Amino acid sequence: MSASRPTLRCPFCYRAIASRKAVMYRCSGRNRPGLEACEITVDPDRRRETGYQGASRRVFAIQPGLPLLRPPRIADCDQCGAPSGERACPHCHSTLPSDFTQSKSPLIAIVGAYGTGKTVYFTVLAHQLLDKFGSRFGSSVELFGDQQGGSESGRDWINGNIDTLIHTRHLFPQTSRAVDGRKEPVVIQWRHRTQLGVKSNYLSFYDTAGEDLGGQDRARDLKYLSAADAVLVLLDPFTLKTARDEIADQTGLPDSAPEPPEMVLQRVTEALRESHRSFRRGQIRMPVAATFAKIDAFFEHIPSQSPIRRVAETGTGFDEQESLEIHEHVRTLLERWDGMKLDQHLSMNYSDFRYFAVSALGEPPDYEQSRVSPRGVRPLRVEDPLLWLLSRLGTVPVLKGR
Repeated sequence: MSASRPTLRCPFCYRAIASRKAVMYRCSGRNRPGLEACEITVDPDRRRETGYQGASRRVFAIQPGLPLLRPPRIADCDQCGAPSGERACPHCHSTLPSDFTQSKSPLIAIVGAYGTGKTVYFTVLAHQLLDKFGSRFGSSVELFGDQQGGSESGRDWINGNIDTLIHTRHLFPQTSRAVDGRKEPVVIQWRHRTQLGVKSNYLSFYDTAGEDLGGQDRARDLKYLSAADAVLVLLDPFTLKTARDEIADQTGLPDSAPEPPEMVLQRVTEALRESHRSFRRGQIRMPVAATFAKIDAFFEHIPSQSPIRRVAETGTGFDEQESLEIHEHVRTLLERWDGMKLDQHLSMNYSDFRYFAVSALGEPPDYEQSRVSPRGVRPLRVEDPLLWLLSRLGTVPVLKGR
C-alpha cells in the first residue's frame, strides 16, 4: 500500500479528509433567540457523494483563520447560532463519530456478483458482529449512522434486513442496480480497550450491486476500492460447472451468478489496479479474502471431519492454524471442481490472499418459496474472512496455536 496515502477517509463517501481541522459540524436545530432556525432539506453534496436522498440539517465549517490545533468540541452554527458538537464530513456531509479523527478506521470492501448471496451474507455477518462480538472480544460493537437517516440510511437498511432474514425468515429479492436510490454504506463502530485506553475502529461496508464494477456505478465502485484497506470477494461455487454437477440431484437450486468466479475476480483485480497507483505493477499488496458462499449445499460431498464443516471456536482472536487448514481444503475443492484458474489468478496477482468457505444460513433455503429453513438461520464461519482481514490490519490478535 502506498505510504503517502492519507490516514483519514470518510467511512461514508471514502474521500480523504485532509486534517482534523477540515471536519465540519451539523446544525443541532436549537437556534438562538431572535434567529430563524435552519431548514431541514435535501443536501445535494450528500446525495451526490453517497446516494442518500433524505432531508437533513445543514452543515457548517468553523470560522476560517482561527489558530486551532484541533476542531473545538462545540461550534456555533454560522446561520442560526445553534451550538453543535455533531461532526460531519467536509465532502459528503455525513455525520462522523465524535472521536473519528483519533483512530485509524479500516475500510473493508465487500464485492461480488449478482446471485452470489452477498446481501444475505452481509446481513448475517452484521448480525453476528452486533449480537456476539461485543461479549466475545470484550468490546462494544454497534451500528453508527445519522439518527435523521430513517429508511434512507445504512443503519435502517441493515436493521430491516436483519428483521426480514433472521426474525421473519424471508429471503430478499435480488439486489437491483441502484444508482439514484443507492443506500449509504453500513458503518459499524468497534470500541475496545488497549494499553493506551479505549480505542475506536469504524468498519465501513458498502454493498455493491453490480457484478462487473462497470456501467453507471463504476466511478462510485472505484472510489470505494481506492479507499479500501482490505477486500472480501464473495464467490458463488454454483458457477463452477463441475461443482454444480456434483449437486445436480438437489431440487430447487437457484440460478447461479452470470459469471464464473475467476471472471468476477479478474474484474476486481482490474479495478484495484486502476484505483491504486501503487498496484499497477507486480502483485497487489492488500489482503484479499476469497470467500465461497453457500457451502452448505455441498455438505453431503464434504467429509464431516473437514475443517470446513467444523464449528469455529469462540476465542478472543483469529485462529491462524485452523484458517490455513480451511484454506488448503478449499484449494482441494477447487482442484476437484476444475477451478484452478481462480487459484492461478490469485497467486499471480496477490501477495496475501486466503480462501474461506461459509454458510450464511446453515442449510439450503426454500428458493421457490423464498423462505429460510424452519430451523432458522444457523450461520457457519461467516465471520472468518472478516476476522482474518482484521488480524491483517492489526485490529484482532492472531492465535498462533491451539
